[in-house]
Amino acid sequence: MFAVDADTLLLQNFVYDGNGKDTFFWAGSSNRPGSKGFIVPDKSGRTNVLDRYLNEEFTIKLPSQKKITDLKWFSVYDLTSQVICP
Repeated sequence: MFAVDADTLLLQNFVYDGNGKDTFFWAGSSNRPGSKGFIVPDKSGRTNVLDRYLNEEFTIKLPSQKKITDLKWFSVYDLTSQVICP
């Protein structure tokens, strides 16, 4: 993952199996990943549950008023089970 600009991330060779039931790109500024974060829209700019990704390259934009410099972590997170997905 790379910063493109103040609010855009580039993900390269990204893989996610799509098996989470309530799974999103999730980021935050707390000390570690957890429920105190926020949804980051997917590559289409939507906040739908994540689909499967297989070795993909794409950019995603943080929600308005969020900046990369504010982040301490970024993850694929299942809200229902509150776990970080592999």
